[in-house]
Amino acid sequence: MISLLGEREAATDAARSVGGDGRPAYGTEPHELARSAVEDMPPPPSALAISFLALATATSAGLAWPETVEIYSGFVWLLPLIPLFLLAYYRGWEGAATVLAATMVALTGVEVVVEPLLGENVDWRLYGSVSVVLGSVTLGTGWLSDSLHTLRFDAYRLAYQDSLTELPSRRALEFFLERQFAEARRGHPFSVVLFDLDDFKQYNDRYGHGPGDDFLRQVARVLSESSRRMNVIGRYGGEEFLAVLPGEEPRDAAAFAERIVEGVREIEPAVGESCTISAGVAGYERGMDACEEVVEMADTALYDAKELGGDRVRVFDEQEGS
Repeated sequence: MISLLGEREAATDAARSVGGDGRPAYGTEPHELARSAVEDMPPPPSALAISFLALATATSAGLAWPETVEIYSGFVWLLPLIPLFLLAYYRGWEGAATVLAATMVALTGVEVVVEPLLGENVDWRLYGSVSVVLGSVTLGTGWLSDSLHTLRFDAYRLAYQDSLTELPSRRALEFFLERQFAEARRGHPFSVVLFDLDDFKQYNDRYGHGPGDDFLRQVARVLSESSRRMNVIGRYGGEEFLAVLPGEEPRDAAAFAERIVEGVREIEPAVGESCTISAGVAGYERGMDACEEVVEMADTALYDAKELGGDRVRVFDEQEGS
């Protein structure tokens, strides 16, 4: 349960990271979104509490009940393995090294400083054996954790990237959109543009899925080359693409959408004639309860663009409802 909660909190905190101007401070490519979710994984409070309790127990037991725990002292000093495993899981080598340093400071303080002051003899064998065990376990745990983080990064990357276009996937878009919506409620607005290829089903039926897939990749290239690094543009589903534009007003987003529409017109497919694309634009508005509302508004504007013949951009107008 701790690990599942920690991964969820990590993804949330990674996405909330913003720069001084309120704009995302992390990369928006699929692999960068994945790396932010993995590397910025903070230990949950429950893991920190368990770690502190284990280390405090090992430190205080030898001072409070030296005679009672003398025979079990080796086992008592193995309690720091608990925070070692927990923090290594969340922070890799950094977490393992932090726990080792804290444990060695506590062990040295109790065995070498405090016990002599209380008239107790230093058990150098215990001190040495515990140090060797902790050091060895730290090395093994750090290596295992590093391998685990690599596997987790690969899993996030696969989940966040569309395999055909290599753009961010719908999951990545939703992940980014939710966090951007949270930032907008703190005063950092954004806009979205929903794109849909016109008559793409007919293109696929006429020329086949191979040329259709190739055309989608060319559209993805136009989207990528026309976008700023801070924006996230991904494949939303089928022949739909969604752009999330932090800090942009709808009129600026519309200008961006016009460039995309023009760029798609200029595509020269290997087979057949080029398709056109339509776009619906909407911006965050105060009082919205969920990020889905912005996408729904963009979808309404997109429908209007399609009804007018496609190959155009429409901005959602709340008064007109489209």
